[in-house]
Amino acid sequence: MGIKFTHARACCLAGLGIVFTSAVQGQVLAQSIRGSITSQEIGDTGCYLTLRSDTGSVTTQIADFELCTRHPKLPGKNVELGFTLKQVMDESCGGNPDCKTTRRVPVATTVKILGDAAPAMSTNQALERVSNCTATELVVFACRTGTKLVSVCADPASGPKKGYLQYRFGKPGNREALEINWPENGLPPQAAATGSTETFSGGGAAWLRIRKGTYAYVVYSGIGRWGPKGQTQSKEGVVVEHQGKAIASLKCTQAATSELGPVWFDKVGVQSRGETFDLPD
Repeated sequence: MGIKFTHARACCLAGLGIVFTSAVQGQVLAQSIRGSITSQEIGDTGCYLTLRSDTGSVTTQIADFELCTRHPKLPGKNVELGFTLKQVMDESCGGNPDCKTTRRVPVATTVKILGDAAPAMSTNQALERVSNCTATELVVFACRTGTKLVSVCADPASGPKKGYLQYRFGKPGNREALEINWPENGLPPQAAATGSTETFSGGGAAWLRIRKGTYAYVVYSGIGRWGPKGQTQSKEGVVVEHQGKAIASLKCTQAATSELGPVWFDKVGVQSRGETFDLPD
C-alpha cells in the first residue's frame, strides 16, 4: 500500500490529544505503543499512522517524516513505536509554510517491525467487537465495561448544526435491544452534548456529557501520573449523573477508541458551556 497525502490533523500519544507539559523538547519518552498499522498518510506536519491494538482500539499517531520515508510500506505490519517530544506546526496554520505557530507533541521517531499483521476482520466484525456503532458511523467513543459496551456514535459529516450524535449502552451484537440509545432521534452534537479538554503536568483528559432529563452520561478519557510513585496511567470510562451528582461509574475494561479532543469538538461545535467534570479515582 502506498503512502497517501492529506491535510493536517491532530493526533497524539494514545489518541488523547495530550501535550506532556512537564517533558523537555527533544526528550525521548518512556511510552511505546504496539499494534498493527492499518494506514499511512503524509500530512502537512508529519506522517500519520493509524494503529489498531490487540484489544481492537484504533488510534492515529503522528510520526516523523524521516520514519515514513525509511518505511513507506508499514500498513499490514505489527510494530512497536517509540516517541520523542517535538515541536510541530499547529493545526490552526492550515498547512501554511509561513505560519510560525507550533505545538509540542509526542512524535513517533522509531519503529520496530514485529512481523506481518493477522488477516484483517471486516469493518462490521471489527465494529461489533469495540462499539455499538454501525459501519457507516463515526465511533466518537467506545469501550467495554465488562460484558457491555459504552458507545458514542455520530454521523461522520456532523457539524455544529447538522448530523447527529447518540449515546448507546448495552450488550454487543443486538442494537435493537440496547438499554440506552439517546437522543432517540439523534441531534447535532452541539445540541446533544457538552464537552471539553484539560491539560496538566504529565498528561491531560477529555470528556463528553450527554443529558437525558435529570440524568447525564459522561464518557471520558485521560492520562496522568495516577499510578504508584507517580507512574503514568490512563483513565477511561463513563460516569452516570443524576441531578448533577455521580451515582455510578463504569471503568473501561479494555482500551477505549476515542475521538474526544479539541479537533473533533471544534469541528462539531461542542463546548463546555461553563460545565466541568472531574475524572473519578
